Amino acid sequence: MKLLVENAIQHGFSQSAAPAILQITIMNETSKQYPNACVISVKNAG
Repeated sequence: MKLLVENAIQHGFSQSAAPAILQITIMNETSKQYPNACVISVKNAG
């Protein structure tokens, strides 16, 4: 996850002159096939 956040900051914030927002979401998405799965989403406004 560290690389996802670093990449979002490096490529989203460093090239943006406007204020930037970083959104990190981690959700538990279990199913019969994947009982311990989670979804990680990293978004930036840049």
